[in-house]
Amino acid sequence: MVPEDDRNIYLCQNEPTHLSPFIDKFGYRSHYGTDWGGVTMIRPEQYSKANGYSNMFWGWGREDSDMEWRLNAKGIKAIRPINEVNARFSMIPHEHPWRFQNEKFNLGSAAKMTTKEKLMMTKRERSSWDGVNNAKFRLDHVVYDKLFTKLLIDIRRFEVEELQVVIDQGQFLNPIFYQRDILQSISKLSQKKMKINQTKGECHFKTFNNTYLDPNFRMKIGEDRSGYFAEAVAEAHCNDAGQACAGIIRDRGAASADGRDWILREKAILLTPDEYRFTTGKGHSSGVPANLLTKMKICQGQMSNVYPFLSTAKNAVYKSRMRLKFLLPLTTSLIYRDIVLFEGWPTGFSHEYPVEIRPEETRENLSFSFQTGEFTLPTYSGWYTVQAKISDRFDQTWFEWSFQFRVDENSQEAASKRLQYLQEIKEKLAKYKEESKSGHEHIKEKRALMEAFSHGKDIR
Repeated sequence: MVPEDDRNIYLCQNEPTHLSPFIDKFGYRSHYGTDWGGVTMIRPEQYSKANGYSNMFWGWGREDSDMEWRLNAKGIKAIRPINEVNARFSMIPHEHPWRFQNEKFNLGSAAKMTTKEKLMMTKRERSSWDGVNNAKFRLDHVVYDKLFTKLLIDIRRFEVEELQVVIDQGQFLNPIFYQRDILQSISKLSQKKMKINQTKGECHFKTFNNTYLDPNFRMKIGEDRSGYFAEAVAEAHCNDAGQACAGIIRDRGAASADGRDWILREKAILLTPDEYRFTTGKGHSSGVPANLLTKMKICQGQMSNVYPFLSTAKNAVYKSRMRLKFLLPLTTSLIYRDIVLFEGWPTGFSHEYPVEIRPEETRENLSFSFQTGEFTLPTYSGWYTVQAKISDRFDQTWFEWSFQFRVDENSQEAASKRLQYLQEIKEKLAKYKEESKSGHEHIKEKRALMEAFSHGKDIR
């Protein structure tokens, strides 16, 4: 937000002041949806009386609406600035930041609520304890400069000391094996157990045969509009791009004379290459490229990775185990949540599992281990992606991780069943999108969900 007039005075008044009542984005019209937000000013005693801003909003949006409600609930009315006629602002163009991964795929009931909706429905419940009076943090370190002092604050409630994932009804391992490499088998007898190493390390590329990286997210570097590079050049570009690049693929039918056969991919979703993936818009199959090869980038300690199992499974079954070390006491219960994709498509399958510890039982430096139940999915030949997180009952995310595994059955019948299942998923998505357009049909269902949620209690 940039003031357009140098006569725009930032002046505190007796009541909280909404300094930006006219914004170019909203045509400078008065009351553009809120009387609080953008640029504001408030006295400390009024801020404390309202219990300040919530500590539960992440990313962009709705935190100002939540604060406006708190002020009104305490009988504090926001007013316009003294020089209202000059209070015109330009909003710098910006994109709204990410949402947490489990909200990106919203297949299911059209009444499903987002995290922001859950928070707004619980604004009355949270206002007394979520704000200034529960702002817990640790001071990590201080940087002193001639012009400023920078405080690095750690707001994490816990850190994850150990994380294991097991597929296909495998067993968890003895902690003595926890220090192995992220993609190295922890047990020589089984490849169905993986420990995710959170220690930051170098990136490397893992080769996957008969596998395809999601083709809907293709990266182009510089002015090379073809996007194809020699292998070493493609790897270098992918490393330079950081988390934006998930890997490289070779998907041309035959090797080119100059070796420029590799293209960058943005999304780390592994897929099965078949006629379904290589069908043109007119319904004609171009065939799976004989030269197809995938190299996925794995960066140790980067939890944005989607960690793949190297072995295949016979059954789509998995579970996770974690050991948490609490840095600060909790104020609400924790819940394991996940969603499941199949061949890159949302399946509608999701799971919730309580972390069996009461908030009042947590304290600084307490270590606590737990494991989820065993989750069983419909088994089809192909790649499953699980996007998991630890959150509280308000769906505030505290830790995320993702992993992939493949059920491998190389037969014509298995391929036919996979394609049939993908078609069923596409039909469900189309139906869901259509229902979402006519959302009024689900208002009652959504209100019932919200009402039940707003009166929810901690799990234990």
